[in-house]
Amino acid sequence: MIVLEKDSNSKTYSRWQTGEILRVLSPFSYIVGMPNGSRRHLHANRMRKLVTDVCRVAVGREQDTDFGEVSSVPVNEPDMVPSEHLTNVDHLTPDQRATLSSLLDEFSDCFSNKPGLCTVIQHEINTTTDFIPKRTRAYRVLEVLKGEIERQVDELLRLHRTL
Repeated sequence: MIVLEKDSNSKTYSRWQTGEILRVLSPFSYIVGMPNGSRRHLHANRMRKLVTDVCRVAVGREQDTDFGEVSSVPVNEPDMVPSEHLTNVDHLTPDQRATLSSLLDEFSDCFSNKPGLCTVIQHEINTTTDFIPKRTRAYRVLEVLKGEIERQVDELLRLHRTL
C-alpha cells in the first residue's frame, strides 16, 4: 500500500509513502504500519494499492527527478510464439495450460506483440455540415522522451509499409 501522508517539513505538502496494513477496523478504516515504525489509523481515501512492476512514465518537467530513470518497453523482441509469454498460470491444471498454449499458438496472428493493420472495414465519422473541429495545442513531451517517441513512430511506419 502507499499512503498519502503530510511531509514533516511542511504542513500543506503531502507525499506518498509505503505502508503495510496491520489491521482492518472496517471496510474503510485501517491501522497501517509506516516505514519509520509508527502506526497510523487511516481512512481508505488516503491509501492506494501499490503496483511495482509497471513501466513508469515521467509526466512533468525535465528537471524533475522524482520519477527516477525513464525506461521504455523494447519494440523489437525476438519472434516468440504467444504461449512463451504466458505468466501467472499456476492456478491452471496442466491440461488447461496445454489447451491455452495450443489455442494461443494456433491463433498467434491474433495475439502478436507487433501492431497490425485492419483492412477488413473502413471506419467513418459522420459529421454535420456546420461541424468545426476544435483546435488544441499538442501535448508537451519531455526532451528525454522525444528520441524514443521518434524511434517508435519510425518502427510503426516501417511495419505499416511492409503490410
